Amino acid sequence: MWVMAMFDLPVYTKEQCRTASGFRKSLILKGFTMLQKSIYIRCVDSTYDSTMAYLMARLPKEGKVSFIKISDQLFSSSIFIENSCEKPPPEAVRRAYIF
Repeated sequence: MWVMAMFDLPVYTKEQCRTASGFRKSLILKGFTMLQKSIYIRCVDSTYDSTMAYLMARLPKEGKVSFIKISDQLFSSSIFIENSCEKPPPEAVRRAYIF
């Protein structure tokens, strides 16, 4: 199973920028890979509950955050396009397929 984290956080003040940056760092520390600037993804199986508890404890007070669970089968049919050309998934995502 995969978890996709999507967020739209305000970055108008220095404090908001620090908060947004801290949330991104929380995602990276938990093994998420950036797909786009505010979309991160991670393969989680037995670690789903602990991953979500960790992130829920670090949610910013402002802005929007969404988490979507995606099955392995559905995620394997994903298409990644960059500059109008289909590309393979990011390296960290390809490595997760091995497990």
